[in-house]
This record gives sequence, C-alpha cells and structure tokens, in this order.
Amino acid sequence: ATYNPMSYIADALHGLVITGYDWTTLAYAAITILAVGAVSLSATTSMFRRTVSG
Repeated sequence: ATYNPMSYIADALHGLVITGYDWTTLAYAAITILAVGAVSLSATTSMFRRTVSG
C-alpha cells in the first residue's frame, strides 16, 4: 500500500468521513492526484502526438 497512489486518496477520504479534516493526509492525497494526473497527461500527449504524426 506504500507505493499504491490510490491508497493515499482512499486514506484521505476515509479520514474525512471518520475523523474530519487532517491536513497532512489531504495534502498527500492532493499531491498524489496531481502527480498521477501529470504523468498520465504526459504519457497520453506523447502517445497522441506519435499516433497523429506517424
């Protein structure tokens, strides 16, 4: 679970429901969401350009 990005998001949602706001957990979730989004967008853009130009 340490290397699974979804676990950080699930922990943040779990914490919101059970204990309320924990800013550290929410920050880890936000950073994880942004990182996964950046990697996904970069990979998708690269594949799209390769497909269109090729």
